[in-house]
Amino acid sequence: NRNSVSLVIKVLLICSVFASIFLYLQEREQAQQDAAQFKTAVRAAGAGQWFWDIEKNVLRWDARMFELFHQSTQDWKWVDGSWEWRGGADSTPAEFFGACVLDEDREFVFKELQRAIDTKGSYQAVFRVLGSDGNIYPIRSGGAVFGGGRYLTGLCLRAIATGAAPAVLDTTAIQAGP
Repeated sequence: NRNSVSLVIKVLLICSVFASIFLYLQEREQAQQDAAQFKTAVRAAGAGQWFWDIEKNVLRWDARMFELFHQSTQDWKWVDGSWEWRGGADSTPAEFFGACVLDEDREFVFKELQRAIDTKGSYQAVFRVLGSDGNIYPIRSGGAVFGGGRYLTGLCLRAIATGAAPAVLDTTAIQAGP
């Protein structure tokens, strides 16, 4: 009797392990499908996706970000499906990004990024970047902080421009830089 109870417990434990593995694999497959659908939607919208690991000081861009910002991948490294900029003591991702943003928009953009980080909230900005070709391009960017404040991620689109400064699509939700 004791041996049959022990056998039943062992069988139940083994079944439990297999069920857990099956559920894990099923959830992982669903997450991969969801990520693929999201990437397709981002591409269809003409947006670029960015991700900043604040703790590790690593910035990741997809290929579309380079098109929107008119920048080269020269100093970036291809890692796990995205371009990665690793910050260092004399070359942080914030410095790279800041160098792309026009001087007159930079303070506003960094203030909004810092506000999002401090409040663990969302980030919205319309600003202009200087492409490596010397031309100015308006950008609309939005994102959010997650992971307990460790990460900031979002999307960028080419903003609709009127004159020299970008137009704000929804002035109640997004403030334009100077």
